[in-house]
Amino acid sequence: MHFSAVALMKDEKGLDEALLAGPYAEPALVPAPGWLSGRKPPRPVLALKGGKMVWVCDRPERLRFWALYVHRRGAWALFRVLPTELREYDLRGLSASDQAALAAVDVYGQESDRVVVDLRQQGSESSSGPVSGVSPAGPK
Repeated sequence: MHFSAVALMKDEKGLDEALLAGPYAEPALVPAPGWLSGRKPPRPVLALKGGKMVWVCDRPERLRFWALYVHRRGAWALFRVLPTELREYDLRGLSASDQAALAAVDVYGQESDRVVVDLRQQGSESSSGPVSGVSPAGPK
Protein backbone atom coordinates (compact mmCIF):
# COMPACT_ATOMS: atom_id res chain seq x y z
CA MET A 1 0.00 0.00 0.00
CA HIS A 2 1.27 3.46 -0.85
CA PHE A 3 0.09 6.66 0.75
CA SER A 4 1.23 10.19 0.05
CA ALA A 5 0.50 12.99 2.50
CA VAL A 6 1.22 15.69 -0.09
CA ALA A 7 -2.47 16.57 -0.48
CA LEU A 8 -2.78 17.02 3.29
CA MET A 9 0.42 19.04 3.57
CA LYS A 10 -0.70 21.51 0.88
CA ASP A 11 -4.39 21.59 1.90
CA GLU A 12 -5.36 21.31 -1.74
CA LYS A 13 -8.95 22.28 -2.46
CA GLY A 14 -9.72 22.62 1.25
CA LEU A 15 -9.22 18.93 2.01
CA ASP A 16 -7.87 19.59 5.51
CA GLU A 17 -10.83 21.76 6.46
CA ALA A 18 -13.29 19.28 4.98
CA LEU A 19 -11.78 16.43 7.01
CA LEU A 20 -11.75 18.47 10.22
CA ALA A 21 -15.36 19.55 9.72
CA GLY A 22 -16.56 16.08 8.66
CA PRO A 23 -15.22 12.66 9.65
CA TYR A 24 -12.57 14.01 12.06
CA ALA A 25 -14.81 16.53 13.83
CA GLU A 26 -15.42 14.22 16.80
CA PRO A 27 -12.85 12.32 18.89
CA ALA A 28 -12.61 8.58 18.27
CA LEU A 29 -10.87 5.50 19.60
CA VAL A 30 -9.66 2.59 17.52
CA PRO A 31 -11.82 -0.44 18.42
CA ALA A 32 -10.11 -3.22 20.36
CA PRO A 33 -9.33 -6.25 18.19
CA GLY A 34 -11.93 -8.96 18.79
CA TRP A 35 -9.37 -11.74 19.11
CA LEU A 36 -7.83 -10.24 22.24
CA SER A 37 -9.22 -11.99 25.25
CA GLY A 38 -7.03 -10.31 27.84
CA ARG A 39 -8.39 -8.71 30.93
CA LYS A 40 -9.79 -5.20 30.74
CA PRO A 41 -7.67 -2.52 32.37
CA PRO A 42 -8.58 -1.59 35.95
CA ARG A 43 -11.29 0.99 36.47
CA PRO A 44 -10.00 4.41 37.62
CA VAL A 45 -10.85 5.72 41.09
CA LEU A 46 -12.35 9.22 40.84
CA ALA A 47 -12.95 12.20 43.08
CA LEU A 48 -14.33 15.69 42.45
CA LYS A 49 -12.15 18.49 43.79
CA GLY A 50 -12.85 22.14 43.10
CA GLY A 51 -14.79 21.46 39.92
CA LYS A 52 -12.12 19.09 38.62
CA MET A 53 -12.32 15.35 38.22
CA VAL A 54 -9.14 13.76 39.58
CA TRP A 55 -8.26 10.09 39.38
CA VAL A 56 -5.79 7.31 40.06
CA CYS A 57 -5.55 3.88 38.48
CA ASP A 58 -3.67 0.64 39.13
CA ARG A 59 -1.03 -0.44 36.60
CA PRO A 60 -0.86 2.82 34.61
CA GLU A 61 2.03 1.38 32.57
CA ARG A 62 -0.52 -0.79 30.68
CA LEU A 63 -2.59 2.22 29.64
CA ARG A 64 -2.50 4.25 26.43
CA PHE A 65 -5.33 6.77 26.95
CA TRP A 66 -8.13 7.94 29.20
CA ALA A 67 -11.54 8.09 27.50
CA LEU A 68 -13.81 10.84 28.83
CA TYR A 69 -17.47 10.44 27.92
CA VAL A 70 -20.31 12.93 28.41
CA HIS A 71 -24.01 12.14 28.68
CA ARG A 72 -26.10 14.82 26.98
CA ARG A 73 -29.64 14.82 25.65
CA GLY A 74 -30.14 11.17 26.54
CA ALA A 75 -27.01 9.73 24.90
CA TRP A 76 -23.40 8.97 25.84
CA ALA A 77 -20.68 10.24 23.50
CA LEU A 78 -16.89 10.23 23.58
CA PHE A 79 -15.94 13.78 24.56
CA ARG A 80 -12.14 13.70 24.86
CA VAL A 81 -9.29 11.23 24.47
CA LEU A 82 -6.76 12.21 27.12
CA PRO A 83 -3.08 11.25 27.48
CA THR A 84 -2.20 8.79 30.24
CA GLU A 85 0.04 11.35 31.96
CA LEU A 86 -3.05 13.42 32.76
CA ARG A 87 -4.66 12.74 36.15
CA GLU A 88 -7.26 15.52 36.28
CA TYR A 89 -9.76 17.27 34.05
CA ASP A 90 -11.65 20.50 34.67
CA LEU A 91 -15.37 19.77 34.38
CA ARG A 92 -16.55 23.33 35.02
CA GLY A 93 -17.05 23.91 31.27
CA LEU A 94 -19.71 21.18 31.10
CA SER A 95 -23.39 21.78 31.75
CA ALA A 96 -24.63 21.11 35.27
CA SER A 97 -27.23 18.77 33.78
CA ASP A 98 -24.56 16.56 32.17
CA GLN A 99 -22.94 13.42 33.43
CA ALA A 100 -19.33 12.50 32.73
CA ALA A 101 -17.68 9.07 32.69
CA LEU A 102 -14.02 8.09 32.60
CA ALA A 103 -12.53 4.83 31.37
CA ALA A 104 -8.95 3.63 31.10
CA VAL A 105 -7.91 2.43 27.62
CA ASP A 106 -5.02 -0.04 27.42
CA VAL A 107 -2.42 -0.50 24.68
CA TYR A 108 -4.76 -2.96 22.91
CA GLY A 109 -7.69 -0.54 22.82
CA GLN A 110 -9.63 -2.37 25.53
CA GLU A 111 -11.61 -0.09 27.84
CA SER A 112 -12.08 -0.49 31.55
CA ASP A 113 -15.52 -0.22 33.06
CA ARG A 114 -16.51 3.43 33.12
CA VAL A 115 -16.88 5.45 36.30
CA VAL A 116 -19.70 8.00 36.15
CA VAL A 117 -19.69 11.48 37.71
CA ASP A 118 -23.07 13.14 38.04
CA LEU A 119 -22.37 16.85 37.63
CA ARG A 120 -25.64 17.68 39.34
CA GLN A 121 -23.94 16.48 42.55
CA GLN A 122 -21.02 18.96 42.36
CA GLY A 123 -22.50 21.02 45.16
CA SER A 124 -21.68 18.15 47.54
CA GLU A 125 -18.08 17.73 46.45
CA SER A 126 -15.28 16.95 48.85
CA SER A 127 -11.59 17.79 48.78
CA SER A 128 -10.55 14.62 50.58
CA GLY A 129 -11.73 11.80 48.35
CA PRO A 130 -14.59 10.18 46.47
CA VAL A 131 -17.87 12.00 46.64
CA SER A 132 -21.52 11.36 46.14
CA GLY A 133 -22.34 11.50 42.48
CA VAL A 134 -19.43 9.21 41.55
CA SER A 135 -20.60 5.78 40.52
CA PRO A 136 -18.47 2.75 39.61
CA ALA A 137 -21.17 1.44 37.31
CA GLY A 138 -21.41 3.29 34.05
CA PRO A 139 -22.31 2.99 30.43
CA LYS A 140 -20.86 0.06 28.53
